[in-house]
Amino acid sequence: MCDKMIKHKEEVVDKQLNSTFADPVNVYQGQYREISDRIRHRNNRERDAETLIVDRDKFKEKGDPRLVATETKLDAAMISYEELNAELKTDIPNLLSEADNFFEPVIMLLIMNQANFWSSMANIAADLKQKIDPSRAVIPTIKQSITPKSASSVNKKYSAASASNPWDRPPPPLPGATVTPAITYTPTTPQPTPTHLPRPMPPPGGGGHPSPTPQPGYSPHAPTPGYGTTPHATTGYTPAPVNPFAGHQPQPQPQPQPEQTQPQPQPQ
Repeated sequence: MCDKMIKHKEEVVDKQLNSTFADPVNVYQGQYREISDRIRHRNNRERDAETLIVDRDKFKEKGDPRLVATETKLDAAMISYEELNAELKTDIPNLLSEADNFFEPVIMLLIMNQANFWSSMANIAADLKQKIDPSRAVIPTIKQSITPKSASSVNKKYSAASASNPWDRPPPPLPGATVTPAITYTPTTPQPTPTHLPRPMPPPGGGGHPSPTPQPGYSPHAPTPGYGTTPHATTGYTPAPVNPFAGHQPQPQPQPQPEQTQPQPQPQ
């Protein structure tokens, strides 16, 4: 409510300043701008007249036929310069003498409007003061409403793994809620699946190809635990390591034959 009243008073004062000070001053300053423009025109006419005077004297010495036209132009230029110069000599003193008569009442209006504004502000302040209870106008006790700085997460350091995926972290517990310990999950490394089954070995004391009958405790579809290093739990048989090249005999490579030379005929 107080803000609306102050804003309304400011709008009223702005309108009064524009109508009683800003607009009149802008109109009065327009006369100074017009005088400056007329002074510039007067100076241009003076330079034109001086140029025509130089041409007239030059044509007169040489007997140039352009002398008559130049004198006619010079007369017109001198008349325009003298009329504008006489006008400025009258207007400039009048404008300067009128400055006191103009600015004195305008400044009085400005001061009066400012005084009226601050008087209205004082009345508003007096009304507000009557609505204030002095017993409550004291410095309040500051209560810690936020998390203390020492316990705030702003001072905690997090690892790169936790910072990379913040959704893996559990949300903070609510005030007064019972916190249940989180269950730690440790992922296991999956064992690789064998790409081929081991080749069965021949029975002890035998030679040649393995027997088609499986040995006790041996399954051709699954490797025996500790196969190749630990004796079998039932038979005590320790198979030899699998040789992937068993039964394959390398083919002999052909050896290069030496070149046979033809005997040379003996001379008779």
